[in-house]
Amino acid sequence: TAPFVVAQDLGDPGCDSLILVSSWRANNVKIYDGCNGEYIRDLADSGVLRGPQAIFQDPQGDVVVVSESNHKLVKFDLATLSQATTVVSPGLMSNPITVVKKDDNHVYLGSYSSNEIIELNTQNWQKVRTVLPASKVHIEGIDIGMTMGPDGHLYVPGYDSDNILRVNPN
Repeated sequence: TAPFVVAQDLGDPGCDSLILVSSWRANNVKIYDGCNGEYIRDLADSGVLRGPQAIFQDPQGDVVVVSESNHKLVKFDLATLSQATTVVSPGLMSNPITVVKKDDNHVYLGSYSSNEIIELNTQNWQKVRTVLPASKVHIEGIDIGMTMGPDGHLYVPGYDSDNILRVNPN
């Protein structure tokens, strides 16, 4: 197996952090040195990601990218930051775009095109339940930036409807 990647191995040896930035138009995630901001490399090989949006870490620390335009979630092994595995295939959700961590083993995943929010188990990558059914009644074009408020509700921006929807995930 490949050695565990630490920031010093990729960027400035004196820096212990990396910055990952999704680039929707470039169809990749850019890795930058967290101390001096210098570009290091792309996260994925060409063609793996299409329209990457949200980035998060799963319970094992692996990096997961929400790839909107090819309708999937792709996990990158933390040990190498290069081994890509599709953990959610097209068919579960059209145009996934945003994610919010619920707890150590679950996230809420939102869809731009269907305006749906589901709860996803990050241990087996299976849908647990629908939190907000697909509809264009209350919001259109769920966008990046969904967040959990201090009141326990999801606050969901609508790109096409120019609004913010408050959703009780329970």
